[in-house]
Amino acid sequence: TYLREAGKPTTWKVVGAFQALVDKPLSAWRDDKVLQVKRDDIVELTVTTEKGSLTATRDADEKDPKKRSANWVLKTSTPAIDAVDQGDLGRITSTLSFLRAQDFADGMKPADAGLEPARATISVTEKGKTPVVVILGKVIEKDVLRGKKTVKEKSIYLLVKGQPQIFVLAENRVSSLLKSPAELRDRTVIKLTDKQQVVRMEILKDGETTILAREKGKWTAVQPKDLKIDEAAVDREVKSLSTRWNAKSFSTETDAAKTGLDKPVGRILLTVETGAAPPATPAKDAMA
Repeated sequence: TYLREAGKPTTWKVVGAFQALVDKPLSAWRDDKVLQVKRDDIVELTVTTEKGSLTATRDADEKDPKKRSANWVLKTSTPAIDAVDQGDLGRITSTLSFLRAQDFADGMKPADAGLEPARATISVTEKGKTPVVVILGKVIEKDVLRGKKTVKEKSIYLLVKGQPQIFVLAENRVSSLLKSPAELRDRTVIKLTDKQQVVRMEILKDGETTILAREKGKWTAVQPKDLKIDEAAVDREVKSLSTRWNAKSFSTETDAAKTGLDKPVGRILLTVETGAAPPATPAKDAMA
């Protein structure tokens, strides 16, 4: 790129960002922040889509760092669900904390952007503040050149209630905000509290049974008795039960014959020692 100072003959030939600086569209200079919220200060969320609505709350003053981002409690839900998925609500709060506009739909009317009526709304409340409502509208699709390939790029219109500016955001950046209550259900298969301890594990597969038991803090093989076990490996598997055993989704098929659960390929029975009530379903069938 050639450039010179105005009114002077000296000309430079430069390599760098000068051309890009000149070519920047006006929108690139605008403030792209959609919201000003802090994830850790959010105490209530209400997510509403055409498939239902739910409200969840959390204690923003929680001192335990392990619980601070995973202490959401379901308040109401239509249709009814038992509990919310902590990971999903964590993703929603993260998305809201870092909402950045891809472009600006200046002069567009809310109705034309699918914002009246809305596709979805999210009400977010920070500690000590009034709720802020984010409104999501229709999706737009356009062809974009990526290298040598033309791909479809989806964007969505978004508006903060009470503000005139309509934003355009990449749809995949706000996908967590478009989930229905059924999609936000807790997908934890096995849930153990801090006070619950697995003291026996029976694994049945292909007609063979393996039984491991913990006595005085030490894991031993009950069946087969001559099995030499790796205690550290058993401990890791048991400790991961509450974190790794999360379902990807809920099946709409409940017929055991159709899912293969009438003749499961395996079965796990956990015995839990606790002063509180044990997990509701200690035995889990599995179908590959």
